[in-house]
Amino acid sequence: MANDAAREERSAASCNVSEDGAATLSVSVCFAAPDRIWMVPLRLHVGSNVMDAIEASRLTQQVNDHNLAQAAVGIFGKRVARTRKLADGDRVEIYRTLTFDPKDSRRRRAQHRQRFRRIDSDAIARRVARS
Repeated sequence: MANDAAREERSAASCNVSEDGAATLSVSVCFAAPDRIWMVPLRLHVGSNVMDAIEASRLTQQVNDHNLAQAAVGIFGKRVARTRKLADGDRVEIYRTLTFDPKDSRRRRAQHRQRFRRIDSDAIARRVARS
């Protein structure tokens, strides 16, 4: 919590002023699909939260094949709640759901490596037997 308070103080000190005299923040919202990356720079009022930034970016209308309304979100790689207040310079990231289980992938790679080790050791044994 102390980090959040310090972050908000830095944000308030470094914010900009819009034409109407209101303090604003410069943030960006990004989403990466396997075939494309969206990065939307925004200027929002101080006190805006992650959900405000996502709505202002209009990514939910542009990206139809992913359920961005239910996706996890973060700021600079750290998962946060959608109600989290933004600081100047934040990069809001919308995360895709995993298409595969990382544990299963690691298990498949380990099995693959073991098969090649057995093949290599068999080949070495055959070479030694020929000599």
